[in-house]
Amino acid sequence: MVEPTLNVTLIHSRRDLLSSEPLPDDFKERVLVTLQQTGVDVILSSRVVDVVPVKYTDGTPTSRLILKDSTHIIASHVIWAVSRSTPTSSYMPPSTLDSKGYINVEPTMNIAIDNPNSQKHFAVGDIASWSGIRRCGGAMHMGHIAALNIYQQLLSNQTGCIPKFTKIAPFPAMIALAVGSKAVVYSPTEGTVSGEEQMKLYFGEDLGLTSKSLMSA
Repeated sequence: MVEPTLNVTLIHSRRDLLSSEPLPDDFKERVLVTLQQTGVDVILSSRVVDVVPVKYTDGTPTSRLILKDSTHIIASHVIWAVSRSTPTSSYMPPSTLDSKGYINVEPTMNIAIDNPNSQKHFAVGDIASWSGIRRCGGAMHMGHIAALNIYQQLLSNQTGCIPKFTKIAPFPAMIALAVGSKAVVYSPTEGTVSGEEQMKLYFGEDLGLTSKSLMSA
């Protein structure tokens, strides 16, 4: 969009885009088609095994990407993407973690462990083990729930009243992706939809930077 004369190539080691997310096949296919319509070259089922710095005769720094099938691609700029994050929870007791290293939490965002101190500790965002896709909107909602319950604890300590804790509901798998001038959106109620109207609805004119609806997206 910003540099329309540049060629953009997306390389993904799996046969489907968004392979780590619990999304239907038609959404992943729509994302692929929309990317290609935007002019992005997509290479699936291939992996970059080496990057060799090179320079053109005019001194311009570039990189030679070597794929697992020995294909070479010359790129002026390389952006590495991590599809599956690693939780930074090594400092936590193993009893608080699930099999993937995320912190088990209650619907109140308290750490889920049979320990008197568990009600004084909270975990939200990417480090918490919760349903749905890890999105900024979900993380902000979790933080809101935790803040409400922390306030209830403080109020109870000061006044002796019974705290009224708020519980968070499970997140269904949903997502909105901005792809060029269009957005590709999935929700359990409406399925997969895409187009310029979805782009305006979910991202406005600036990728949602000034959109109040982003807080609940």
